[in-house]
Amino acid sequence: MKFIPHTGTTAFASYLAINLPFAPVADVRQRLERQLGRPLKHRDEAHITVITPPEFVRLQPYLAIDEINRIVADSIQATRFKVACTGRAQAVLEGELHSTYFLVVDSPQLHRIRDRIALLYKQTGGPLPAFTEDYHPHITVGFTHRDLYAADGAIKDRRSCLKNAV
Repeated sequence: MKFIPHTGTTAFASYLAINLPFAPVADVRQRLERQLGRPLKHRDEAHITVITPPEFVRLQPYLAIDEINRIVADSIQATRFKVACTGRAQAVLEGELHSTYFLVVDSPQLHRIRDRIALLYKQTGGPLPAFTEDYHPHITVGFTHRDLYAADGAIKDRRSCLKNAV
């Protein structure tokens, strides 16, 4: 699958991701929907975020997204990863229980990509740290209302694994 740069001029439009085929993730979502007995909202695409939009906002004064894309464009799509489990994060927002479902991913290569970018950030004068330590690679499968993020209290690592999920 081809690398697709995610660049934009609006807030949170620039980020770095590995683009993935959607069909396998859609299959997981459909099995999960049968198991849950309800449909899930989704984005009709699949990816693993490597640099989040808020992280890019912090990097931006020192590194342009185009520069980051140039560094990884030839190799990012070949990044190896393993799916560890299906996870779920939940939060009560505005009095309603919101749930998001995702595939927890293990990939030392993803962490090395982030380390390379953090080093370049430091070399161009960026104050450390470039990234927070709570990077948890995952593939979003679907959600009840909207996707949940760390700011919502969502933890998307092995602690979120469901026992009997697809």
